[in-house]
Amino acid sequence: MSLCEDENTGNLCNAADEYHQLGNLAYLQRQFEKARQYYLKAVKILEDTGDLSNAADEYHQLGNIAFTQQQFELAKEYYFKALKIREDMGDFSNAAEEYHLLAMVVEEQEQFELAKEYYFKALKIRQDVGDLCNAADEYHQLGNVAYLQEQFDLAEEYYLKALKIRQDVGDLSKIASECHQLGMVAQSQRKFEDAVDYYQKAFGVYQKSQDWYWVSQTLFKLGKVLEAQSNFSEALTVYIEAITIDIERNQDWIEEDIHNLARMLQVLQEDQFARIWRNVKGEECAGELRETIWAARHQLDTQS
Repeated sequence: MSLCEDENTGNLCNAADEYHQLGNLAYLQRQFEKARQYYLKAVKILEDTGDLSNAADEYHQLGNIAFTQQQFELAKEYYFKALKIREDMGDFSNAAEEYHLLAMVVEEQEQFELAKEYYFKALKIRQDVGDLCNAADEYHQLGNVAYLQEQFDLAEEYYLKALKIRQDVGDLSKIASECHQLGMVAQSQRKFEDAVDYYQKAFGVYQKSQDWYWVSQTLFKLGKVLEAQSNFSEALTVYIEAITIDIERNQDWIEEDIHNLARMLQVLQEDQFARIWRNVKGEECAGELRETIWAARHQLDTQS
């Protein structure tokens, strides 16, 4: 029996819980040093009282803080401590989460083979316990690692496995994510028709869910593929849609939108550009926006 089950030490366990909650609050407020101190106080009490399961939770949170601060070696130290406790106690579902996070840390350190090893360990546990949704996450991350290594066929294989699970469970937002990644893989392989198909599928889901960040990201990728196919008219249509969204939703990306539009103006010339703009927007490209696009086109002309 842990000492926390003894009423004489109940106050200690309550204190550990209070420190944990204070740590959570400080973490949410991004007061990371304060959160770290609270979690360390909690873990000291929990280890002293033999409550190892909850001590693992504190080590997990300490790992998250270190990871957020890019203190990768410290993050690994804490995640390994949590993992040791999870495995010793037979808590394999939570052990899978520690493997997943360890993989993410070493992936950030570009230790890709080790990252794959940890993701596969997490995947094996997810499959053994029938945790399909998190198994899909592991396939997704394995796809990311393969993509970073330019192993595009392997990346496609993993993303398709993740996509199959997402479709089976009806997880629309993550279906879109897999389609987006598959579009990137196809684009890297110059399989432009496949890339367009995947990006359009992702766009449809993101638009339906009003996830405007990813709507714009997907339109940007789609426009680049259309340009690679010399389909400049459709690319312009896509870039007009993107800036319309970004003016309202993603102000930081407007400069890139202007650059894309200026490039299309340079290629298509003014009459065709204006005609496509009217077809998409139902009005002329005018005012300050027009001046900015034309000035950006002039800058491109002088650079060429």
